[in-house]
Formats: sequence, structure tokens, C-alpha cells
Amino acid sequence: MTLTARQQAFVEHYVTHGCGGRAAELAGYSKKTRYEMAYENLRKPQIIAAIAAKQAEIVEKIEIDREVVMGGILGAVALARSRSDPGAMLSGYASLARMLGFDKPEAKSKAPRVETDAVRAKYEAMSDEELQRLVDAGKSKSPA
Repeated sequence: MTLTARQQAFVEHYVTHGCGGRAAELAGYSKKTRYEMAYENLRKPQIIAAIAAKQAEIVEKIEIDREVVMGGILGAVALARSRSDPGAMLSGYASLARMLGFDKPEAKSKAPRVETDAVRAKYEAMSDEELQRLVDAGKSKSPA
């Protein structure tokens, strides 16, 4: 599916500014609905794909990659440190955190651990009576 002229303008402005509301306004959406239109546009697969393609085109054109950007940020952090500017240091580290995905919660592994499997197998092999004795023993140890 091809993009409308307004959607294409939204893509261009979004890649330039990185702000959906601003991109929507510059693309010709009304000030009243710009945030709603940005929200809708940023959920349309064809617009997401167009943004990714435009970003890849820019990266290729200026011959820059993630490592170069991270190196530049780290250089700026070092300069901020030498000038005793903690605000600039934090800003640099925040940018790195976003690039590396550290700003998102850690994904928990769904793979069972070996110890868990061994413990599970042990309890599954026990009879109902043995399990009940364990439960009763646990009740007598817990504070009342």
C-alpha cells in the first residue's frame, strides 16, 4: 500500500524531528488533531516501514553506524566529566541507555533452570502421603 502525500510528509518530518506531534503538524494535520494523527500514523505498518527505510537511507548516505554514534556520545560524556558538568554527563548516558535498550525493563528468561527441573521431578515422584507430611512439617515450623 502506498502512502498518501500527507503520510509521506509525516514520515519525512518524523525522521527529521523525531517527534510525532511536530511531524504531524508540519505534514499538514491540524493542531487540534496532530497528536491523535501521530499516534495513529505511528501504528500503521506501512508508515513504520517507511520511517525505517528513510532512517536506513540516511545512515547509508552519511556513512555512520551505531558504534560511531556511541563513540561520539562517550566522547561528549568524557568532555562533560572534565568540565564537571553532571547534567551533560547524565544526558549522554541517558542517550546511550536508550540506544542500548537499557531504558526498558529486563526481560525475564522463560527457560526453566536445570535446578528447577530437578526439584520439580523430585516432588512429582513423591506420593500424596509424602507430600502431605512435608506440608504438615512446614506448618509446624511456621510462626503462629
